[in-house]
Amino acid sequence: MRVAIISDIHGNQIALEAVLEDLSQQPAVDHLVIAGDLCLNGPCPKQVLDTVQRLDCPVIQGNVDAEVVNQAPEKGPKKRTTVA
Repeated sequence: MRVAIISDIHGNQIALEAVLEDLSQQPAVDHLVIAGDLCLNGPCPKQVLDTVQRLDCPVIQGNVDAEVVNQAPEKGPKKRTTVA
């Protein structure tokens, strides 16, 4: 069984696309798992979220993801408005 785990994307859509393209060139993967920290601090947090949702695979919430979802009132405005 082959399992691919992608983690710490941090809003980097270009890197995510490169990894997915590389995976498509490899022998088939039985399971894909996204392991947290999807959005910050890269340039394309919304695009990363859209791509990950289309993958329809398990996603493990990272610490940064929790702060974004909860709009981290004690954190800066970037974390509070990332996906708004």
